[in-house]
Amino acid sequence: MLERYRGFLLDIDGVLVRGGQALPGAAEALDLLRARGRVLLLTNNSTRSRAGTAERLRRAGIPAAPEEVLPSSYVAAQFLRGRYGPVRYWCLGEEGIREEMGAAGHVLVPPEEAEWIVVGMDRELTYAKLAQALRALLRGARLLATNEDPTFPTPEGLVPGAGAIVGALRGMGFPPEVVVGKPSPIAFQVALELLGLPPQAVLMIGDRLDTDIAGAQALGLDTALVLSGVTRPADLERAGIRPTYVAQDLRCLAQEGLLGPLESGAMEVLIRSPRMGEVRAVLEEGRAPKTVAALRRALPLKAVARRWGQEVYFATPVAVELEGGAEVVEKGAIGYWPPGRALCLFFGPTPASRNPQEIRPASPVTVVGRVLGDPAALDRIQDGDPIEVLPA
Repeated sequence: MLERYRGFLLDIDGVLVRGGQALPGAAEALDLLRARGRVLLLTNNSTRSRAGTAERLRRAGIPAAPEEVLPSSYVAAQFLRGRYGPVRYWCLGEEGIREEMGAAGHVLVPPEEAEWIVVGMDRELTYAKLAQALRALLRGARLLATNEDPTFPTPEGLVPGAGAIVGALRGMGFPPEVVVGKPSPIAFQVALELLGLPPQAVLMIGDRLDTDIAGAQALGLDTALVLSGVTRPADLERAGIRPTYVAQDLRCLAQEGLLGPLESGAMEVLIRSPRMGEVRAVLEEGRAPKTVAALRRALPLKAVARRWGQEVYFATPVAVELEGGAEVVEKGAIGYWPPGRALCLFFGPTPASRNPQEIRPASPVTVVGRVLGDPAALDRIQDGDPIEVLPA
């Protein structure tokens, strides 16, 4: 599916890195995308400049040139210069804003002399800084927000983002006049201009529904949501935003592990085994509502794994209601079927050996969901391994 795109926009935090650590397989996945088309890393993080963000990625083990990186600090500086020329500004944010504003010809001045207050994430925020910003705004300065992300992912969990600071100013009666970061069209327009491509030729890859996905869709881009950052499958139904594709992480996406949007009513589950570790999957009611409902009630399931070729079966007693209404209480199996990345429920005899006739095609099969994680992990499971399927 990726061959239809000539350019890729990627968020950084939650897609490539979390804090200062690269996500598993992210560097290799980025190289696969570069081999297919142009890549730009479009991030709402304003704490670093283009050069600083590229250096941060390099330290995390993800080589990137400054020209490939578009932090919201850069977008803000370019927007102001293009619309108003060089301006006098004061910054409520970190070094990335000051570096990019200076490179664009803007002049940093005391708050009482500022034409613009430029706000971003500030991990050294103080009450005094907020008071300075308020006094500047009361004198007539205009307010630009690099982004309004309420939180920011770190290895220790979520921390307050730039949106928390913007919210404080809004609470004092000063909402931002301009927001340049995602989901603002300004960020995507700058990126598309640099790519030199129309929206339909570009795929946006991100971990936030409200910024990455909604913002790109508003400009006509296809979108891919990765579940390695802020958004969880249960958030999809609540948000009402449907990305074009969903994948567990960037590695799965780049290896053609594209998934369609999760169905309404999807339930995230974990498939866990000591030798394999843990893989995420979803049960989707739209595929077989009665069967899936009965299976959900039966969770957590504990079983012994059986293999036939690439396929893995989780033999376990299962009481389920078939779509025709019949009750089945016998040895059944829930299994992973590689061709469709599908979770299947097998009715009839469970596999006691490698004889395929004991499993298929004689046994009725109901598809109940699909695996979101890396299918290669399931290859580590061996006959006789203990295995669990439980709610995430």
